[in-house]
Amino acid sequence: SIVGFRRRLMVTVLSLVLGITVSLGAVVISKGTDTTHEIDYNNPDFTIHSHMSALSTEQSKDEDIFFEPALRDEILSLDGIQDSEIMHGGFARVSSSEKALAIRFEAEGFDIGEAENEQADRCMVVQVLEDKYLDELGELAAEKNLYIDVDAVKNGEGLIIMHNHSLSKIMTEKSRETIGMPLVVYNLDKDKAETMTLSGYLDFKEKGLPPFKRTWNGPGILYFITSQKGFENTGLADRTFGITLDVDEEKEPLLKIRLNNLVQANNRSLEIRAESEGEELLNQSLYMLAKSDMLEAARDYISASRIVMGVLCTILILMGLVNYINVTMTGLTMRRKEFAVMESIGLTRKQLQNMILLEGVFYSVIVAAATVVMGSAALFGLKMLMKKRIAYFAFTYPALELAACIAALFAVCIVIPLFMYKKAVGESVIDRLRSYTD
Repeated sequence: SIVGFRRRLMVTVLSLVLGITVSLGAVVISKGTDTTHEIDYNNPDFTIHSHMSALSTEQSKDEDIFFEPALRDEILSLDGIQDSEIMHGGFARVSSSEKALAIRFEAEGFDIGEAENEQADRCMVVQVLEDKYLDELGELAAEKNLYIDVDAVKNGEGLIIMHNHSLSKIMTEKSRETIGMPLVVYNLDKDKAETMTLSGYLDFKEKGLPPFKRTWNGPGILYFITSQKGFENTGLADRTFGITLDVDEEKEPLLKIRLNNLVQANNRSLEIRAESEGEELLNQSLYMLAKSDMLEAARDYISASRIVMGVLCTILILMGLVNYINVTMTGLTMRRKEFAVMESIGLTRKQLQNMILLEGVFYSVIVAAATVVMGSAALFGLKMLMKKRIAYFAFTYPALELAACIAALFAVCIVIPLFMYKKAVGESVIDRLRSYTD
């Protein structure tokens, strides 16, 4: 009987459980890392943003408005908006000879010595972050021993300069010395200046960094973050960079039309103003991004990706079942003599067939129970691991796939042994016994 082959039973059960669990794990990963989740996690329903960036403010003045407050307030008052976030701060100028920024300029290959001779200045962006974000940042800094002074930022004294993984390890170590260095911040007109302190360098790509929506960033842009109190101390004009909106799903289509009309109306008024004043105002125009448009644009890629991952997962599942079929067929072939002996001592073929059927059910129940218990534990462990590595990962328990695997398992465990038995008993008992004694 099956119990008499305990070692084979254990090996077969573990092999099946492992095969099914690996297959289900592949299903979980493929669903959890679907591009849909990435787009959904990284983007609000709507983003309305100004084209103005720190690189295009050379000819700008402090009185220039890039995102009309009245338009912002009108947008935020629309019915159906569930959550919103305003990205705001200001544009400023800073001398290229600032000692506190020497490491940043060195990373760009900029010669600070020449800057001192030319008295050059650079435009910069200062973004205001809420205290709740700064609190999380402070916890991260304490946990990972980052070289930033979050308390100085919250107290309104400091600015943290951001970078895109552009500092070497040596530069990162040297950046510790810049904490507390003075940093003179000028307004765009350069008729006002306030002295702040540099509160360190922070990598945008630092693992665990609390996510926040930011304005234009890229090579050559000096990007600083501070608190509301710190921004007020800089004396800079407060500007709205952009707003993000999460809306009622049912009202999303109507809001999309309404928001698009408001943005287009704003841009048309800028075109009319530009024609009358003879100035280029393109940088002051707005643009809108809708998550639904991103999903639509990625639809073909998403569909193709799901098909590929579905095929791979199916192959993995089939490999596990084929492995079981191979083990079962080999085992039944080896047991042909055993079946012949049982029949020779009086066991009927009907009884032998029922015994094999029960063995198949026994296998199936053991594997199904072990998969539900051990496999589920492994899948939830995989969930925690993936959540740490991929922020947008969305875990979905593969209940349907598990049910399909168990159903296929029962079918295979019952049909294959019966098929092999009927094939084995095609000869008489005497002929089968003789074939094993010859």
